[in-house]
Amino acid sequence: AADIAPLAGTVVKLLRRSMPEGLKLEVDAGEKPLRAWVDASQLQDALVNMILNARDAKASRVTVRTAPAVLTPERAEELQATPGPCVRIDVADDGQGMDAATRARVFEPFFTTKRHGAGTGLGMSMVYGFVRQSGGAIDIDSALGRGTVVSLWLPVAAGAERADIEVEAAGAERVAGRSLALLVEDDPDVRKVVRRSLIDLGFAVVEAENGTEAMTI
Repeated sequence: AADIAPLAGTVVKLLRRSMPEGLKLEVDAGEKPLRAWVDASQLQDALVNMILNARDAKASRVTVRTAPAVLTPERAEELQATPGPCVRIDVADDGQGMDAATRARVFEPFFTTKRHGAGTGLGMSMVYGFVRQSGGAIDIDSALGRGTVVSLWLPVAAGAERADIEVEAAGAERVAGRSLALLVEDDPDVRKVVRRSLIDLGFAVVEAENGTEAMTI
């Protein structure tokens, strides 16, 4: 698992010195740890690609935002992803933006709007591949003259081990006609996000802070 906020901060710090004069590159991350099930080096590469694309879009401001989020069933269906708690990363810029035709092709390998020799056209397709390989989702909100926001939804991880978030659906047990889920998580903020997501998915939820407490339920 990768701790997203400091990783994003490191990338921004490294790239800030190479940004053109007049471009403000900043990071907006909370103080609480946000861990996602991704390869840290691949995520760094993805962030570098997205930030450099924002720079090339003639932006004057680029912001990398990280926050906990929930991918709702409706939104997950739109993005062909799995619903549930996640870490969301936005790379937002106030550059020239994209028209609908460009947005539709932006993840295609070798597609680029840059002048000849200025790019390979592989950047965003590599970002897309990384996100899908990680079990996440990616989306772009952009319009000409309005800038661009590239959003990544990555599977959340509460700690160093996948078992730190343990959700067990007991299929044989029913509460008011719903499946019962046992949620084991020691971080109350993460537990709150996961609980809300499970309820949205139709589960009745029983919570425990750790494995010992869960065994008594």
